Amino acid sequence: DTGVAIAKEISIIPANGELPPFTVITDKELADKVPSGESFVDDGSDEAKKLEAFWTQVVVHARVFARVTPIHKQLIVQALQKWGGKQADGKCYGDIVAMTGDGVNDAPAL
Repeated sequence: DTGVAIAKEISIIPANGELPPFTVITDKELADKVPSGESFVDDGSDEAKKLEAFWTQVVVHARVFARVTPIHKQLIVQALQKWGGKQADGKCYGDIVAMTGDGVNDAPAL
């Protein structure tokens, strides 16, 4: 994969050895991690719990997102805003997030 190769070359991820879980996230991994509504909800449903469990790991550990769609890009930003910035007290205050794009397919996420 091009994204992983570039990330290794510029030392975003280790060049050798097994990568920890959630380090590289691809479109295939995100296929079933999209909320049924327009954004994440905190309604206690099984879907909400499943999505939170996945995305809270992603915002901490992911270093490379590869082959993601505009919808996935939007969700990545929303997840960072919602669950990023976890403090020592365990509370998430959300990260301030910016995104750029270099193609027409990026416009919907921007």
